[in-house]
Formats: sequence, C-alpha cells, structure tokens
Amino acid sequence: MIDDPHGPLYSVVCTDTNPYGTWQTELLEHSWVRAGMSGELIRLVGTPNGEKLPRHPTARVVRTAATNSHPRLDGDYTGMNRLHSLEEWLERERPVGTVLILDCDFVFRAPIDRRVDPGHPVGQLWWDFSMMGAWADAANAISPRIAARTQKVTWPLLIHTSDLRRIIRAWIDVAARLRKETGAWESDMVALTIVLAEHDLVCDLEMLAAWMPWPDDVVGDAPIIHYCQPVLDNAGETLWYKQGYEPWTPTGTDPDAAALGYSSELLVMIDRFAALRRAAHQAGS
Repeated sequence: MIDDPHGPLYSVVCTDTNPYGTWQTELLEHSWVRAGMSGELIRLVGTPNGEKLPRHPTARVVRTAATNSHPRLDGDYTGMNRLHSLEEWLERERPVGTVLILDCDFVFRAPIDRRVDPGHPVGQLWWDFSMMGAWADAANAISPRIAARTQKVTWPLLIHTSDLRRIIRAWIDVAARLRKETGAWESDMVALTIVLAEHDLVCDLEMLAAWMPWPDDVVGDAPIIHYCQPVLDNAGETLWYKQGYEPWTPTGTDPDAAALGYSSELLVMIDRFAALRRAAHQAGS
C-alpha cells in the first residue's frame, strides 16, 4: 500500500470550554458527518485551569493550555485561543497532512475532500474585505510595504501542516500586535493575510464558505455556511441569531422567510438537528 503523499485531512476547530462554543461545535460535527467528510474532525479545547473537557461522539477532543491572553495585550482577546491551541497541537502531535481551519459557527452543506501540497494553500476569498486605510497603515507598520502584497484570504483555509508550522509563531505575534494597535475583533483574520504574504505563501482563493450575509449570487454552492451574523428576512429584520439561541429548542422560524437561500438551509439544519437531540434526550430519560 502506498501512503497518501499529502497525509490525512484534519478538520480543526478551536474553542475554550464555554457552552456557547460547545453547542455550535456539536452542530458543526453533525453537519461534518452528514456531509461525508473524510479524515478526522478535531476540537482543540483551551483549558488553562484544568477545566473539564466536553465530549463528542465523533470529533476527537484535544486538551490544550491555550488562553485568550498574550504578553502584548492588556486584556483577553478570544482570537488568541485558536492560535495558541494550533501551535500547541502542531508541536505536541507533529501531524503531517492538510489542515482545514474551521470556526465553530460553520456547518457543512457538502464535503470538502481536498489535500494541498506544501507551499500551495487554498483559502476562502474574503469577498468584502479590503486592505486599505487604517488596516494598510497597521500592516505596513508591522511589515513595511506588506499591505500591497496581501491577499483577500480568510478561513476556511486548507494548508499543509508544514506551512502552518512555519507561520504559526508569526501569526500569533502579528495578531497580538494588530489587536493592540486597532482593538479590532478581526485582528487574527487580518494577521493571517499578513503572515502568509511575509512567508510568500500565495493562496488559491475560492468561495469555500457562505459568510452571512454575503449574497446568494456571490457564494453560490459554497460547501460551508458561516452563520457569523443574524439570519434576516426580506425586510432586514432578524429571524434568528446564534447569540440568543437556546440549544436544542426549535428556532420558531419559517425558513422560507429568510432573505438568503443558504440562510433557509441553515434554519432547516438547526431545527432538524435540534429535533434529533430532543428525541435522543427523551429516549434516554
């Protein structure tokens, strides 16, 4: 038997032990299985104080010492947790293969069965981002003239473990510096564009995820939905939002009332999985 030269596909999501991240990861896990994803789903969980780990039927849960802090920062920044956890996992397990970097508020519509070679990452086209103005000034202050070399890239990101290992230390540092300078919640995202450019890693840009509320005609049949913003109706009113959701209750919405087609799909997914969870709970009572 000849081993896959690219190694396994690791779908990786990073959280702490907050229940808010757990129910979203459970939904992600359900959609990952239904989509028929290959490889391994890994949840890296920051437990700096020895907190109890969550449990999943499919995802492998890995304890890390990751925190939301950094010596450059005066307070917590949740974006640091992902980066610290990734660094610790890469160092401890020394994985070789392709990493698919996910957020917990992702669900799969279809599988991503991809491997990438070292030096050839594939990233999400950050459709509505522009490295201009204050962002360009902050980027160039960190790395002179880097702004013009950056791509409009974010996650989901497919990257070989050798490349992720090469950039992770810089990604942590640049994210902290940007957060210190701008206070922006997306500092870790913008930092990724900078460190990829610094390391001469040029991504193939694809529409891997429908980032709410990007238009249907922009996202097309992207295999992932990112429900980072509220689900809106045609009048611009909120139908459903993750921040006010009580798992695993019905959403209480009409999916057809959603302004975007993929938002309708999301509501159906949530209600379907919620019904399964309620039925399982009743059966176990």
